[in-house]
Amino acid sequence: FCVESLDEKERKLNLRISNTDILLSITVPADDNESWLVWSESEKILPLLQDIQDFLASSRKRTVTEILDNVKAKILDKVKAGCIKSGDDNENNSDDGISEDGDFDDYYDQDDDDDDDDDIEGETIERGPKTKEDEEDDDEGGNFFGSDSSCVAVQRLMKDLKAFRKDGKKFGLDGGPRNDNLFLWDIKLIDIPESKLSKDLETFAKRHNTEPCINLEMMFPPDYPMSPPFVRVTTPRFKFLTGHVTIGGSICMEMLTKSGWTPTNDIENILVQIRCEILSDPNAQLDLNNANTAYTQSEARAAFQRMVQRYGWDKS
Repeated sequence: FCVESLDEKERKLNLRISNTDILLSITVPADDNESWLVWSESEKILPLLQDIQDFLASSRKRTVTEILDNVKAKILDKVKAGCIKSGDDNENNSDDGISEDGDFDDYYDQDDDDDDDDDIEGETIERGPKTKEDEEDDDEGGNFFGSDSSCVAVQRLMKDLKAFRKDGKKFGLDGGPRNDNLFLWDIKLIDIPESKLSKDLETFAKRHNTEPCINLEMMFPPDYPMSPPFVRVTTPRFKFLTGHVTIGGSICMEMLTKSGWTPTNDIENILVQIRCEILSDPNAQLDLNNANTAYTQSEARAAFQRMVQRYGWDKS
């Protein structure tokens, strides 16, 4: 392994497998309630990470040497044997473990693993303090969608917001625009019915002193509603490939692509369907050892790209 960088603030050691372009990171737990985390953006080794995470979860008293030895056994030896090739991660490999018949159930059978107050029509939404990551997401959202949003989009978002404020909580939805940005929303899926997922959420909430909810981020394009929003889970982190949440946190629904999108979909309707999709999986559960490790936007976009390529959906 070659050390690429050390991020003391994030407690993260970034490594590269020697003589390859495969990068991975090791995150040191912040407290005794968390486990070590090994992660990589390389989709070639993503299916191997769950075995490593299971090893890490078996004991929180690990050393970097022990972890590297396990990574070597699970990944490095396969790279050297030619089972995993370095190079373009997208070449001939967009399945993320999905079966050839395209059945999404098979995709899930694998062992892979809010800011200032907004005052809208007299209602206040309270969110937590803004983090550096939130600020970076704000910037990325602005850069991605630009500042040339149409009047039609603004008017439609205002209309959707009004409807959402009126009825959203009836459907287990809460949240709204981040600060004054109509094109970037923070959403909570609340009141999750009794299930494996609800029990995991309660455990997560007690462990991290937070709400037992699923946090989503919605980014709207400047030509909304002609194009769909990009929706992803931010926290908590799901067990790999359960709940129709991809390995990177994006939502696996054709409705959120050009292929399945219709301009008549409003925000409330989108979120109700996402909520139903997540809850429809009886095996939906959290990766409790790493549930408080937020999905990143790059993870979500990469997983979304692989998903649409696999199914032949149009993401543009």
